[in-house]
Amino acid sequence: MMVSKSLSIILAIVYSLFSVSLSGEDIGLPPSLTMRSIALVLLTICFCIVVMYEKDINLSLNKYINFLLLTLLLIISWILLSYLFSSNQKLVSIADIFAWITIPFCILLVFKISKYLLWKYFVYTIIIFQFFTILMIIMWTFINTGDITNSLIVREFIDENITIGLNRLLNGIALLNIFSISIVLGFYNSSKIIYILSFFNLICTFFLSFTSGSRQSVLAILSALFIIILINRYLRSSKGINYKSILFIFLFVFLVINVLQKEEIQTWIDDRFIAKTTEQLETGDKRTDIYELAIADLKDELLFGTGPGTYHKVSLIGLHTHNGYLYMANNFGVFSVILILLSFIFIIVNSLRKKTNIVANKKQDIFVTTFTTMLVFIFIMNMFNDLTTTLSFWMAVVLVIDSYSVRT
Repeated sequence: MMVSKSLSIILAIVYSLFSVSLSGEDIGLPPSLTMRSIALVLLTICFCIVVMYEKDINLSLNKYINFLLLTLLLIISWILLSYLFSSNQKLVSIADIFAWITIPFCILLVFKISKYLLWKYFVYTIIIFQFFTILMIIMWTFINTGDITNSLIVREFIDENITIGLNRLLNGIALLNIFSISIVLGFYNSSKIIYILSFFNLICTFFLSFTSGSRQSVLAILSALFIIILINRYLRSSKGINYKSILFIFLFVFLVINVLQKEEIQTWIDDRFIAKTTEQLETGDKRTDIYELAIADLKDELLFGTGPGTYHKVSLIGLHTHNGYLYMANNFGVFSVILILLSFIFIIVNSLRKKTNIVANKKQDIFVTTFTTMLVFIFIMNMFNDLTTTLSFWMAVVLVIDSYSVRT
């Protein structure tokens, strides 16, 4: 039991570090020492604990994990071919190649550790981690700006002082926030203090996303709320009244209505959310120009792309594609995108067909949260940023597969 508790807590910290993924420079450490590298070390330690506990190195996997690993190995092989055939070899990013190599490594370790996972300790640790992360961001912003309600100041300050940028930071927090949503909506029981922390996390994550004008993060939060309710309903077929959900919705609507009464908030909504989105849809802007150029450039480098991590260095705009699938296509070629999309479709369809297995394994709680995480990431977050190598997403995929797998 003690081993399972320890592994669950450490694994939750790993998941949280992968999600937020700040560089060492952001947290007062050497720039090369990132949260991702720290998390990989912790994950390796977890695996070593399992090996010592079991006194055996058993690397047997089920067919779904084998399928996922095979797909990733094909993608990595294609990335290496992209490097070999690239006319921009001197510009190739070894870090990009290494980021992809760490994905199957992470999947293998997480799957071997997942059988010891105690969901309660895993979720509670993530919620506590998110609470302190948000608290520190709010305090840090307030100390340096003196006003966390001024949208333009908050957006500019965070974007300029966080290496990974505003949207990537908020996307990471939004990933963690899905666990808080599941608690707030009352999909499974929690202690009062965890419920209060989850409510704080949800409100403050929305506040930060809204105040900083991160439309993709606001969309991710609202979509997660909608999707998690649908998945929970599908899996549990629950018809009872969820009073926590009703209380949350009432308070949330009350807060939003009161906030919208302020003239400056209405102006911010009009300028940042309505006018900006309308402009993109009707006349386009810098982001849509990036998309159009990236799609046009695909014709010249359709098979192998420009080479790992080189497209933003050789394109006319000189920026990343801000879309995970276009990023793969432009850097590695369209075949890599086809492979990953087919694997996503397979996992999603297969997951929805395994309701009986999930119930039999008593992993409804795990599935509802991680499957929602997977959908929000694939269809929203990765559509507006190149986040495909985010390891917390792949951890969620492993936990989805594990929830309907029959362990021998």
